[in-house]
Amino acid sequence: MPPTASDTTCAPDLGYRYVFAADEVEDIVATVAGHGFAIVKEMIGMDLVEEMRRDVLAAAGSEGLVSGHLASAFVESAPSLWRLLADERYLRLYRALLGADELTIHRSAAIVRPAGSDGCGWHTDMPAWTSPPTSANAVLNSGEWPNGMWFYLNGSSPERGGLVVIPDSHRPDWQPPSGYVLTADRQSFHRADGSAPIEMPGMLPMITAPNDLILFAARTYHAAYPFPGPGPRLSCGVGLRPRSHRIQAPWPLPASACAFIAAAPEHVQRLAEGYTGIEPAWRLEDAALAV
Repeated sequence: MPPTASDTTCAPDLGYRYVFAADEVEDIVATVAGHGFAIVKEMIGMDLVEEMRRDVLAAAGSEGLVSGHLASAFVESAPSLWRLLADERYLRLYRALLGADELTIHRSAAIVRPAGSDGCGWHTDMPAWTSPPTSANAVLNSGEWPNGMWFYLNGSSPERGGLVVIPDSHRPDWQPPSGYVLTADRQSFHRADGSAPIEMPGMLPMITAPNDLILFAARTYHAAYPFPGPGPRLSCGVGLRPRSHRIQAPWPLPASACAFIAAAPEHVQRLAEGYTGIEPAWRLEDAALAV
């Protein structure tokens, strides 16, 4: 059985608070800015958690439940996220994080990991990208807004394949502990012998219930534990950006994005102004060959 909202969540003591109620907006913003992460307790109700679970499972389909699945434009087919985007507490927090009143849907995702799946190694979503960007991720992961706004719908803990972060690693001058080496693009790091175990000095497991929100800053290094089961492990999130930040996507608006905007309720359509969708397979070299 998946955990419930009443599960005890124990936060290791770092000497500062990083677990907050949803109305502690100023403290949340200050902690994400200062330390690169935060946890917001009971951000949503368990009824919405159940809707999110259903939408993630539907996006994955039967094959995805066995082999794993990533839905890289999840908001386009997830009414549960449309409901989340009507939640004024969520929008108030996002406006404060971004320092902007007018917001646009930036990108979204849902991840299904079956029982027995491996973990995800240490990385940042904001490495030292080349210019011009060579992949769809490089096009979209280019701003200073928080990249991590995740709901772990089975709860997050080491035993549940949960998320782990490195506090303060979002700082531009951050260096890994002694004995570890950053890759040239700063996307990940490893030991001098090339190994990259998830257990490392300074790491902090995120211990959350399914209706808690995990936030991490654009450059925060994060990883996920292996997932022993029972499965599947489900997670999802939707990211927003300031509407004033326009992205000139090098792909035409996908048909799925057009259908989403046409079908979405009015409050979602307002947030879709400037939405680019994503073409995960886009590569700069392919675009150059097509010219």
